[in-house]
Amino acid sequence: MKTFSQRQAVGPRGAYRFLMKCKGRAAAVGVMFLGAMACATPKGHAPTPEDKVVVSSGSSATPGEATPGLEAALKQSVGTELLGGNRVSLAENGAVFDTVLDEVKRARSSIHVVIFIWRPCIVGQALADAIAAKAKEGVACRIVVDPAGSHGFEDPLGKQLTAAGCEVHEYKPLTESTPGEYLERNHRKIVVVDGKVAITGGFGIWKSWMGNGREREEWRDSNIRLEGPAVRKLQEAFAQNWKASGGSPLPDDVFPRIPAAGETRAAVVSSTAPQDTQSLSAAERMARALVTSARKRLWIANSYFVPSDELIQLIAEKARAGVDVRVLAPGPVHDWKSIRAAQRDTYKPLLEAGVRIYEYQPTMMHAKTMLVDDRWVAVGSTNLDPLSSKQMEEDTVVLEDRALAAQQEKDFLQDITYSKRIDKSEAGILEKISRSFFWWMGKSL
Repeated sequence: MKTFSQRQAVGPRGAYRFLMKCKGRAAAVGVMFLGAMACATPKGHAPTPEDKVVVSSGSSATPGEATPGLEAALKQSVGTELLGGNRVSLAENGAVFDTVLDEVKRARSSIHVVIFIWRPCIVGQALADAIAAKAKEGVACRIVVDPAGSHGFEDPLGKQLTAAGCEVHEYKPLTESTPGEYLERNHRKIVVVDGKVAITGGFGIWKSWMGNGREREEWRDSNIRLEGPAVRKLQEAFAQNWKASGGSPLPDDVFPRIPAAGETRAAVVSSTAPQDTQSLSAAERMARALVTSARKRLWIANSYFVPSDELIQLIAEKARAGVDVRVLAPGPVHDWKSIRAAQRDTYKPLLEAGVRIYEYQPTMMHAKTMLVDDRWVAVGSTNLDPLSSKQMEEDTVVLEDRALAAQQEKDFLQDITYSKRIDKSEAGILEKISRSFFWWMGKSL
């Protein structure tokens, strides 16, 4: 497997190039037409016996109850468990760059980065400078970037990092991918320092994530800094992508024993494309577990809100049972017009069930969070769309932390003051075809 120092920069081609064209309004119509030809329906996966712990965990929910079932669902259906002894803090919007740079500058043994978007810009260069300086001090610096998202990374950033002694790899280079692999991108955003501290969330290393999330060119996003035993699971997610990208096995010292740092319990859900796209991915199982466990409140903020029919039904059932269900999605400022059209096709059954839906107005709302009742928060890279569910590498941290939940509540309520409430669905045939197309693509390509 070639590294950046051995490879010429390449651009997307084939299916991915076509998909990228869908970002324009006119091309979105073409996508919708193809969706009609595909005759697809946005179904995810019918429940099977192995889903029973997830599907049944919230079937008899009543408001105000404690939240049983989520821990069991995460362990039995998702395959991950809650680890105690963690400390977590939010690093929202542009604050994530201060957090990442602070941790990089403190590094003593290793810096690991896996990222979908890292492009030349002020913050991209600042991070490259900081990591290169650490590499020259003898810190082991290993980096995996996705070539589809990291346009222009190789020169000058990749070359600078390689020259400083960092090992840099592409994840599934587009020139070496089969057509069926073009959409299997690495959408994770993970930085792990010394195996003890991690930053993850929805951020990219690009100018769009600078600022406070209230101006048009400054996206709204949510991220966390995590310290404690759960960091090992994010390190393992990095190791998986490192090996898949051609990296050598990591040494034992990057997995140190991590003492307790706080009282937060955390479960890391690392999702990858299932072998059979008709099966549920870990990301889908996690979403179902979070939704079905809600007893009092389910507040969802998601940048590409195009859930399957089955997940929409589960969300609607919660609202009908009296759970306070709210959805915050992007509004008129969106980087994928065709996905916003697909998003709007989900509104009607949710509104009819009593779900309150808001569209964020100032800029692109890029967060991927869930607030469940008064103690559960999910933050990560995972969107509720078919590509995230069926094709991409993703990570989300599910946290049991009442203080964090209170802060998430405050932030959500503030965000909706910058949002427009949607009272009725105005989706038509184009929105329906767009959503059908994306689900066909996620399950078929």
